[in-house]
Amino acid sequence: EVLGSALQTFALLNEVYARFDEEVHQAAFFKYHHIFNTYVVATPAAALRQPFASREDETAAMLKLGARLQQIAASFKDSSGKTLTLTIGLECGPMVGRIVGTTKSFWCLFGDPINMASRLCFVAAKPSWTESTPVANFFPSGMGSTSRRQASR
Repeated sequence: EVLGSALQTFALLNEVYARFDEEVHQAAFFKYHHIFNTYVVATPAAALRQPFASREDETAAMLKLGARLQQIAASFKDSSGKTLTLTIGLECGPMVGRIVGTTKSFWCLFGDPINMASRLCFVAAKPSWTESTPVANFFPSGMGSTSRRQASR
């Protein structure tokens, strides 16, 4: 039964991540990585392409993508019938990326935004949006966390 449950979990994660991948691609962002239940998206600038006219446009597109990913997650249920939820941490700032390693090389992003977004997810009430102060300034009314708890650097 444990094996069956694990296989069901992997099948669900695969389905959810496949839908997320489609949405991220359509939004002109890129998936940095996913590890078990963590799915990290980076802006196109981190992939050396820039389809947005301004940082404001990029941030607005990031917010729309986050809202869409929450909708997708909510369309799935786990094995107990609970609707899946998503916690989102948003942060902007400089990052650098390079391929690292010689065996099973992988693309690696370094910079405060990756660490900060992770911390924001950790301190957020589940499910919710939590964002740094600079990102919070871009939220239209009705989006984002209702109680904006900011993580300290």
